Amino acid sequence: MIDITNPIFISLFGVLLTIIGYYAYIKDIYLGKTKPHFFSWFIWGILTIIVFFIQYYEGGGIGTWVTATTGIITLFIAFFALGNKNNNIVKSDWISFSLALLTLPLWFFTENPLYSLLLIVFIDALGYIPTVRKSWNDPYSETLLHHFISGIKFIPAIVTLENFIFLTYFYPFFLLIANLSFCILLLLRRKKIKNPAKSILKPCEFKYEKINISNELNLLIPNWDSKIIKYTTKNAKKISIDPYGPTLFEDENIPPLSYNLVSGEGIKKDLSWLDNLYRTLFYKKAKKFGINILGKKEGKSLVLAKILLSGININMQIPGQRYDIHIDSNPLQGLLFVTDNPEDGALVVSKYKNVVGEKELLSTSPLYIYPKKGDLYFFNAQQNPHYVQEIKKGIRISIPMNFYTNNSPETDRDPDLSKSIGLE
Repeated sequence: MIDITNPIFISLFGVLLTIIGYYAYIKDIYLGKTKPHFFSWFIWGILTIIVFFIQYYEGGGIGTWVTATTGIITLFIAFFALGNKNNNIVKSDWISFSLALLTLPLWFFTENPLYSLLLIVFIDALGYIPTVRKSWNDPYSETLLHHFISGIKFIPAIVTLENFIFLTYFYPFFLLIANLSFCILLLLRRKKIKNPAKSILKPCEFKYEKINISNELNLLIPNWDSKIIKYTTKNAKKISIDPYGPTLFEDENIPPLSYNLVSGEGIKKDLSWLDNLYRTLFYKKAKKFGINILGKKEGKSLVLAKILLSGININMQIPGQRYDIHIDSNPLQGLLFVTDNPEDGALVVSKYKNVVGEKELLSTSPLYIYPKKGDLYFFNAQQNPHYVQEIKKGIRISIPMNFYTNNSPETDRDPDLSKSIGLE
């Protein structure tokens, strides 16, 4: 009968967990799901081998087997990561990697084993920076099972150490906590970001209505468009967009996105006539067309936004800018075009649910709506991912406005939404 309390059995069990965890990780690399960061894995591999020798010469015995196995496989994964063309290396990665390499020689010249161990832990923590940064934006690029096992596998390694002192148990204890903490990070980020691999393209009708009210607006506010353009070009603030916000459907590793904004507060203060139009003329037309789009019951219950930030805004794009791919949180969206952009800056709407990224969206034969001054659109895009294409020349100015219903009230709006698109 096998004695499960035998240190050799426990240590071999830890080695088995290591192999299982890394098998899952390497399999996901082969399938293209997991994208290891070379900097992290190279640092971890070198350090783990060094720590193995520290443990071994300090009398760690069979408790060091897990550390040795981990070190060998980690360097093997670093080799895989080196051939990854999408390593997504940014400046902060180079800084942490360089700092780790510069600190590494200090270990060689440090005769005190305690200081050596603390340096190793410090360098290992630096190795986490590129992977944590990458996984914050793309939490599905790491294998959760691997990191969980990579944590718990050190429990048998710790309990079987033959010489249980700080020098032998601190590093595996650090890796236990670090890996489990990283698992928590992946889980939290996955709640925020949809998994593109699970995107199911299901047809979704896009309902909209369109009228041109340029002449009607000129009768009410002469030169309305010139006034908005003049104010916006002078006062709009550049806003950076979080491409992984709660209603966004962006692909991984996209360039920074931005646009220029005049908030509802600015409109209320300096363009009060436009705020008044939102509450009167635009609201009246929204209720009229909302019945066709949402149905009679929902259309009749249409209400204005109570919060200025989620009511009406002015968006401006300049060359090089595009708006993010997203779905709407509100059931009815109004959109008034202030400028003519017949060649670029189209509102592109997918007729399918859950498309992720510009490339996939464009492959679904989407609807293109090019801006024309005075065109006022009303539509429901709570399930249709859509975005504004990049501007190549000139400027593009539009006025989005939100309307809500009893079944889809403003209180259902995700509190993180305004932050992700720069309204807060």
